[in-house]
Amino acid sequence: MRRVTLVFGPFVLLAGAVFACEDDSGAPSSPSFLLDGSTPTFDGSQTPFDGAAPDAEPDAPVVQPSVSVTVVGEAGPEAGVRVVFHGADGAVLETKLTGADGKATRSDGATPAMASALLSKPGHRQIVTWTGVEEGDQLVVRDAEWNEERFIGELTVTLPGPFSDAGATNYEVRAGNCQGYTEGQTVTFNLLSYCYGEAKGSVLVRARDGEGDLVGHSFSKGNALPTDGGAVAVATGAWRVPTSVSLSVTGVPAGVFGERELLEVAGGHGYRAGYAEGLEGQATFATATSFADALQANAFLYANGSGKRAIVKRVAPAAAITLDATQLLPPITSAEVSGTDARRPVLRWTTDGAAAADGGLVRTHFYAPDETYSVWTFVVPPGSESVTAPAMPAEAESFLPEAGDAGPVAFGSPTIVFIEADTLPSYTAFRRLQGSIADAELPFAGYSLPALPANGTYSASSFTSTARR
Repeated sequence: MRRVTLVFGPFVLLAGAVFACEDDSGAPSSPSFLLDGSTPTFDGSQTPFDGAAPDAEPDAPVVQPSVSVTVVGEAGPEAGVRVVFHGADGAVLETKLTGADGKATRSDGATPAMASALLSKPGHRQIVTWTGVEEGDQLVVRDAEWNEERFIGELTVTLPGPFSDAGATNYEVRAGNCQGYTEGQTVTFNLLSYCYGEAKGSVLVRARDGEGDLVGHSFSKGNALPTDGGAVAVATGAWRVPTSVSLSVTGVPAGVFGERELLEVAGGHGYRAGYAEGLEGQATFATATSFADALQANAFLYANGSGKRAIVKRVAPAAAITLDATQLLPPITSAEVSGTDARRPVLRWTTDGAAAADGGLVRTHFYAPDETYSVWTFVVPPGSESVTAPAMPAEAESFLPEAGDAGPVAFGSPTIVFIEADTLPSYTAFRRLQGSIADAELPFAGYSLPALPANGTYSASSFTSTARR
């Protein structure tokens, strides 16, 4: 982990996730760790609070920093969300509800070692538990929509005339993952919550010829797209011919196979420029000239039947990008759920190098007594090889499987992902800002990566067990 200083300004990572659903697939979003524009900036050079009292006048009260959890939904801060603070043994220290600002803060008393947020949407519940919590932590979770097709608005896009001189016969129009197709000069389509996500006003048109080959692009950025079910019209700029970008991967271990992809990042969204099987030689992708704010190269390497690793680099637009596979995290080789408490599973995994990461996300799932699909996600420190679910108060009854005495048989096999980023100096930064790097729900879905929030190099190692108890 490089010791660098990074100040994160307000931004939102769309549908963000390491190993997230395919970028252009229009897959549904889920409860996720995402930073909201209202989140304070964080200076990565800061060290964890060391417990020393601040300087004060002799009679001035000593104010210690506290631990808080803020829940942000689609419409802003969410009030009335239950947050639980736990001791090192998982025991409940305190349970509170978030206020109008979406925040619940630990009262005076012992510093919690863990904190949990209990998120609920129709047909879906999630417990999010941070471990290794320290005094001064300001933790944020985004309670995003899950599998909902909420209508955002209608978008009409007008193209700058036909591109027939280049042989174009049809046009693909995208705003985020929402899309429309036309053979004419205008197209109208709906923006829905699951496909539009956090895209911020970029519209990209791809012109193709009768053989399906890309021959040109047109785009518009910074548009005020609808948010309230209204209709918005956008006219894209002049046609441009594509620019070629090459992607190479060096240092690939012997016997490892994988694939590559390139994203054009604009308006916070990663528009997939192309995909290439294999890791050998150069892969060339056609990009939209002058469209991208940044390019993101993703390489996926498969370590074993259930393991997947990625090396990712986001850079300013360039003609060639090279990824170094020697920066990969070691593979995770196994994972299991165990324990004797039906409501406090123990999740275990095996890896040769988790300590090299900034932190990890661990997940298991179950069905509540009312058949609601539920997941439990843990934020864990590097070097850890297990996590035990903390206890929950009586108010959390609906978030737990039925009580029993046969061990955690209700819980599905765990999925693990560890992440290393040269933009994060420590687990403290990862724990507080991991939403800028990884989504709590989608890291485990498996096909692609979204646009990451800042230029840099990222490495991830994941494992999804196929076994169940």
